[in-house]
Amino acid sequence: MMMNNLPDTPDLRILLIKLRHHGDMLLTTPVIDSLRQHWPHAQIDVLLYEETRDMLAAHPAIGTIYGIDRKWKHLGTLKHLQKEWQLLCALRKQHYHLVINLADQWRSAIVTRFTGAPVRLGFAFNKRNNAFWRFCHSDLVSVANHQSLHTVEQNLSILSPLQVAAQPPSPWPTAQMTGTSPANSWRKRV
Repeated sequence: MMMNNLPDTPDLRILLIKLRHHGDMLLTTPVIDSLRQHWPHAQIDVLLYEETRDMLAAHPAIGTIYGIDRKWKHLGTLKHLQKEWQLLCALRKQHYHLVINLADQWRSAIVTRFTGAPVRLGFAFNKRNNAFWRFCHSDLVSVANHQSLHTVEQNLSILSPLQVAAQPPSPWPTAQMTGTSPANSWRKRV
């Protein structure tokens, strides 16, 4: 059923959402690599907390990184809401086909729904077993065996409805290997 909702197009547009800390961001790379292997020409974007951007900035499979800056809350309510609204509008304009929400926050669920993507995957977290969480996601993936899995395996389990094979992490170039610096990064900043 899941694959029927995704268009058979080389320009598939995917958004991966993970709103966590630095180490958690690195543990999402096998999901990104698996998506790239399965859909080599897809546009794969990531939404994360701004302070974790550098963890994924050099990943070659990522098109655009969108950031939520937690400092927005210090701008005052109106400016904060303006920043959030601008982000939501920017994401919606991308017309994603698939959104993968690896996070367990309400904010990530609302963003997932607001994108308008026809396929919106999330985890069926016990603490989120309610109608609104289900409304935000088109499909929820079981977390029943997550206690026995490493975080990388937990993250990869969200791909099961897509029939995407898990790929081992691939090394990607660092600033030292490519001779670039983060200041000269080609990665689009949003």
